[in-house]
Amino acid sequence: MLDRRDSVIQRDEKLEQLVANLPDHVWQRIASYLNPADVARLSLTTKTFQKKVGGDPLRVLALPENHHHLNLFLSDLDRYYPNHLHCFPCAKFHRRIRKGHERLKTDFVANPLYNCPKVYSSYLPRIRLVHGHQLPYSFIQLAIRHEIYSKNHGIDPELLCQRWRDTETGWTHTTRYTVHDGHLLARVRSQVFAAPGLTQTSMRHLLYDPRDDYLPYFSVCAHWRDGELMRIVKCALSHIPEPPQSYLRQLRSHPMLSRSLAHPNYLAVMCDFCRPARRCPECPTEYLVEVKLTEDKNDAINPFKHALVVTRWSDLGDGSGPTASPEYCAVQGTKADYDSFTHVGRRATAGIFESKMSHAIPGQRMISLNPRNRKLGEEGHGWY
Repeated sequence: MLDRRDSVIQRDEKLEQLVANLPDHVWQRIASYLNPADVARLSLTTKTFQKKVGGDPLRVLALPENHHHLNLFLSDLDRYYPNHLHCFPCAKFHRRIRKGHERLKTDFVANPLYNCPKVYSSYLPRIRLVHGHQLPYSFIQLAIRHEIYSKNHGIDPELLCQRWRDTETGWTHTTRYTVHDGHLLARVRSQVFAAPGLTQTSMRHLLYDPRDDYLPYFSVCAHWRDGELMRIVKCALSHIPEPPQSYLRQLRSHPMLSRSLAHPNYLAVMCDFCRPARRCPECPTEYLVEVKLTEDKNDAINPFKHALVVTRWSDLGDGSGPTASPEYCAVQGTKADYDSFTHVGRRATAGIFESKMSHAIPGQRMISLNPRNRKLGEEGHGWY
């Protein structure tokens, strides 16, 4: 055991001597090709590197123009500060106020996780879940730190799961989270009771929030206007079967009687266009639109109704930062060169999530949400 330790020490001394033998200007030339974060990492490796690189890399890293690189450098130190959280707008570590007792609350409740001058402002990064609910980035950090480091570093992702009903819109939302390979996967399932035979105007009142730039009430990524998501949702609504018409009601309108109208099939049969699951080609987000027969416990006369169910699965990244995580940036729409079919691969995010939660994979096939790759945004008319 001692011989092995001595051999390691001797090897390190030889490597240190090789670094010292190389002239200073050569190391400084090498450092000129690195970003400020890598230069700071190199200078802190050994005292020899600190002398060879020269200057003050930490002072250069703290300059305002190197704010992004400073956050990258601090992300490497995240595991050494279980009692603190990395604040990306401030590029500092703030001490956690309620360590281990952080809970996700509604947006209109003051819920600071650490003392920060920007905690009550809109500077702190967050992602929209559904209408009126957002997920602060700090909770993404806590959930991932809990899984990859220790329980003292964060909170269990199960504590982020919620279920609530929006009395104003009638939508019911359920959120669940899990960590897979260091990434936080989220599932947001939203449903609302829908009547058959809705007009286009009625569908818009059911789906959109006119006070929030006509965003859907359910969960969507930043590219929902470009693809066929809203066409799929409206197509699914058109498959809700009509209520039964008695023979007496049929005779009042025409002399022909139809048994299918008197005894219709209550199960909604969706078509080949709205049945498959869809994957957004520009971010790791997948959708599944369904029409289910659901019990309405608040209606004693007609307890069983058809409900529109929209499920979204997303990969929220590895917690490295709101501007450094490729998945998070793609979901938010700030990263334009992300190809989900290349990065995610053949196995879907929905399959990974569901196999871990219920050991069952959704049976629907997966196709592109935007097969023609049209990026019209608000200029397009299909989303409205």
